[in-house]
Amino acid sequence: MMQTFIEGRRFPVMRKGPVFSKEVAVMKRYLVAVLTVLAVFLAAQPVWAAGTPVNTVIANQATADYLINSNPLSSTSNTVSTAVAEVIDVVVVWQDSPSLVVSPGDADQALAFLMSNTGNGAETFDLSATSTVPGDDFDPVLQAPALYADTNTNGVYDAGTDLAIAGSTVTLNADEGVLIFVVSNIPAGISTDGFTGDTQLTVTSQTAAAAGTTPGSGLSNGGDGGAVDAVVGSTSGTATVTGTYQVFTTQLTILKNATVSNAFGGTEPIPGATITYDIIVTVSGSGQADSVVVTDPIPGNTTYSSGTLAVNPGPAVSATVGGAPLGVAVDFGTLDSTNTPQTITFDVTID
Repeated sequence: MMQTFIEGRRFPVMRKGPVFSKEVAVMKRYLVAVLTVLAVFLAAQPVWAAGTPVNTVIANQATADYLINSNPLSSTSNTVSTAVAEVIDVVVVWQDSPSLVVSPGDADQALAFLMSNTGNGAETFDLSATSTVPGDDFDPVLQAPALYADTNTNGVYDAGTDLAIAGSTVTLNADEGVLIFVVSNIPAGISTDGFTGDTQLTVTSQTAAAAGTTPGSGLSNGGDGGAVDAVVGSTSGTATVTGTYQVFTTQLTILKNATVSNAFGGTEPIPGATITYDIIVTVSGSGQADSVVVTDPIPGNTTYSSGTLAVNPGPAVSATVGGAPLGVAVDFGTLDSTNTPQTITFDVTID
C-alpha cells in the first residue's frame, strides 16, 4: 500500500488542550460554551486498535520424540505458516460536542474530527464533507478547500498554518490518527439565538469492496496493497460523523481607555500624574450574557487612588479592589442590550 499522506508529510495525533485567544476588545462567546469546548478538547483521546500487524507470518512446527528398540529418535513435521490478514477499520469522533458556538457572519470556523485507523495495517481513506444535512436550521458554507489537517498538532485550527488535505486523501498506519478540521463560514443573516447548522464528515477506505460490506466479510488479496487477504472490521471501513455549529447573536464587547493628567495641567505621563481608566462593557443582540465579571489588575509602577472605583449607570452586583496582585473586580451578573453600556472608572497615580 502506498504510504502517501498530506503533501508528503505525516502528522501523528498529539492531543493537547486548545489555546483560546483572549482579546480584550471583543468577547463573542458565552463563557459556558467556551469552557465546554475546552473541556472536550482536553478530554479527547485517539482510538487504538489491537492485534498483530498485517502480513506478520505465524509459523510453527511439531516434533515427535519416541523410542525404537530403546533408541531415542525424533521426527519433525512440516512447517505451517499463516500470514495475518488485514482488518480494515476506521473510527471518527467529533471533538466539539455538544456544539461549536459561533456568531452570524463568522469566518474560518472549524469543526474538529479525530480520525483513527483502528485496523492492523496501513490504509488509505477518502474524505468528503457536506453541510446540507436535513433537520438543522441553516447550512454552513463550506470553504474551498474545506478539509485541513492539524499540521502543528496544537489541537486548534490555525488558518494559514494547517495544511489543506491534498486530494482529500489520508493514509494512516495502524494505530495512527490525525485531527481533521472541516472549515466553514457562518451565514450573516441568522437572527435567532440557538439556531444550529450541521456538517458531516465521511471517511471511506479505498480498499475495493470494503466500504459498506458486512463486518467480518473476507476480501481475497484485499489487504496490504493486495499482498494478503483482508477482513472488514466493525465499521465496514467507513464512517460518517456529524458536527454542529450553534449560533448566538448576543455579543459582549469590552473597551478600555486611559486619560492622563499631571500637576502642571498637561497630559504627559510623568511621576505623580494621574491615569484615569474607563472600561466600557456593552452587550448587543437578542440574548443575554450571564455571570459577567470584569477584572483589571492595577498596573505596575502605579498606585491605586483610593475611593475612585465607580460603576455607571450600575449598580453592579459588586465592585471591589483587592487581591494579590491588587486589582479591580466588578461582578455584573446578567447583562443584555437593555441595560448596557456599563462604564467602570478608576484612577491610579504613577509612582
